[in-house]
Amino acid sequence: MATDISICSSALVLIGADEITSFSDETREAKLCSLLYETTKDALLEMYPWRFSLGQVVLAKLAATPEYGFTNAFQVPPQAMRVIGVDNTAISYEIHEDMIFSDLDTMKATIQIDPGETDYPSYFVRALEFKMAEILAISLMGDESKQKIFERAGLRQMQSARSIDSQSQPTLAFDDGNFLLTNVRN
Repeated sequence: MATDISICSSALVLIGADEITSFSDETREAKLCSLLYETTKDALLEMYPWRFSLGQVVLAKLAATPEYGFTNAFQVPPQAMRVIGVDNTAISYEIHEDMIFSDLDTMKATIQIDPGETDYPSYFVRALEFKMAEILAISLMGDESKQKIFERAGLRQMQSARSIDSQSQPTLAFDDGNFLLTNVRN
């Protein structure tokens, strides 16, 4: 089970630095991890709609209405990192700050959240460790060759992680009634 500290410690070990026991340790490693970890984690989460980080919500309709263009406003929950989509893709909507504007009376959305390190699958933990190692190789060690090694390793791990993550979604079946047969003549 991963934690923010275990992820950072693994990244530090990968680059040949000392592990940390807390972000408040009086070491350069702990200070850098404290400064860099949250934004790095958030950026990696937001790079892809990871299945483990998606949630579905019914959005609360706000009393205030948009100034123009739409009749209703809905509140995006504070835990949402981003809105992936809405239930009815045929409708027109816009995202403004922490609200979705639409002409619908009810709104369901798929949002991306941070479920927390203890719920990250191992393929994502490894990608995050490699990303932290890439950043720490430069910021802590000043070692460009290690940085490049972990950049490449991280890219490979991200490809693998995305592939594994996509397999947790069933494959959509084709409705062969949607295909038209055409007669091709020379």
